[in-house]
Amino acid sequence: MKEAIGFYACGKLYSVDFGDNCQMSYMPNNMFIYSKIVSIDFSNAGDQLKSTGYGTFSQCRSLTTVNLGNLTSVSEYSFNGCIKLSTITWGSKIVSIKGFAFQDCYELNSFPLGSTGDLLDSLENIGNCAFRNCRVLGKVGESGKTNIVTLLQKSKVTTIGDGAFNGCNYLEGQMDQNTKGLKNKINGDIVLGKSVFVNEAGETYVTYAVTYDPYQKNDDGTYKLDGNGNKIAVKKIGIEYKGATAFR
Repeated sequence: MKEAIGFYACGKLYSVDFGDNCQMSYMPNNMFIYSKIVSIDFSNAGDQLKSTGYGTFSQCRSLTTVNLGNLTSVSEYSFNGCIKLSTITWGSKIVSIKGFAFQDCYELNSFPLGSTGDLLDSLENIGNCAFRNCRVLGKVGESGKTNIVTLLQKSKVTTIGDGAFNGCNYLEGQMDQNTKGLKNKINGDIVLGKSVFVNEAGETYVTYAVTYDPYQKNDDGTYKLDGNGNKIAVKKIGIEYKGATAFR
């Protein structure tokens, strides 16, 4: 791991702008940890710099705004514990948001959305606990919530790690229990980890909608009828769904 703590806990460093002459191809790990940075701007850094480093801006507790420019990845713990971070400009190239990247960003309410209001087409992977305890993520107005299921179904996301949206209080959604999982907009399965959709109170906020057909059918698709010509009800003896732990 590439380590650097050259700006560790800098009390008078308030902003970082990676300008046109930036020659960095990677961000050293833990480089600005515990500094007093208020804003970070990657928008002029060009394409050479692809990613933040492990914990690069972790615990920068005065940080409020970030512009990710052309970055394609946000590394593990990059903004972990940035408790005042509220606004992110995501650019259009983010492919991966890695584990714990924005954990404990209590004021963050910026999804990686494109101009259409859907998740970025570039986004494929959301790591373990990536947005854990982002308490207001998805908040609309005073108390409105964002339908995370709809966002994911209209995305190209393929994997969501354990606890990725755990502790988020303003997300909601409902899945058809017949689908036994989530599919993205290119009809690919979204692999869900454990405890993905659980709020701060430990309650599951994505539920299953009961839309099953309650009547038995023959092999040709017609309904089975009793001696009086009435449809015969299905006998429910229990249902098991793949990926159910994602909602606990």
